[in-house]
Amino acid sequence: MIVLPASEADVHFVVTFMREADRREVYAGRWTDEPADLVADIELSRPMMIRLEALCTADGEPVALLGVWLKSPGVGTGLMIATDRWGEIAPAAHRYVLRRFLPLVCAPNLRRLECQAHVEHAVSRRWLARLGFVEEGVARALGKNGEDFVHCAWFPRKEA
Repeated sequence: MIVLPASEADVHFVVTFMREADRREVYAGRWTDEPADLVADIELSRPMMIRLEALCTADGEPVALLGVWLKSPGVGTGLMIATDRWGEIAPAAHRYVLRRFLPLVCAPNLRRLECQAHVEHAVSRRWLARLGFVEEGVARALGKNGEDFVHCAWFPRKEA
């Protein structure tokens, strides 16, 4: 797996070819279902980002976007969306997030990292749990069509 700062082309590619479960999750919380609008919003929000990375296959195709935005001082909001090629990089991506992204990108900058997972996106929820996120509760009818979401949060370990 190759990790690169996400270019606008990477963002466009992953958003365009996003896996169906991610599509349902992302667009449930947006005004439009237009990929171009999502790409534009990601690009406009770059000044508030701590980091936005493209996780790519060995052949250089972007498969996932991994990002963190500052929501308030010490609190970030996370994003991970992927294409159908996610399975090809999932084990390496998991190791990368655990060993590098969370401790080196998030822990020094945040006391809390949060995200919302569609209640029916079982793969996302399992992965977040394996990364150490805790489910804090269900937000009923949060999506634009009444979809339920689970609030999840990760907290850096404090060394004694």
